[in-house]
Amino acid sequence: EGEHVVAVALRGRVPCKVIGNVNKGDVLIASDTPGYAMVGAMAHTLSPLQIIGRAIGTKTEAAPGIVEIVV
Repeated sequence: EGEHVVAVALRGRVPCKVIGNVNKGDVLIASDTPGYAMVGAMAHTLSPLQIIGRAIGTKTEAAPGIVEIVV
């Protein structure tokens, strides 16, 4: 209820809006475009606070799209 209702996933498999190519297993972080995620370039150097989830689907085009992730 309310004027600005938003769905939030705390855990599980959920669709996520992403920019760029995404491969299964990629770590996703927030992008510069509000509301979209992108692949984290060097996953081993990321803080856990930056990570949104891990891709369980693949997207091959660079245009914005949706891929399923694990949160």
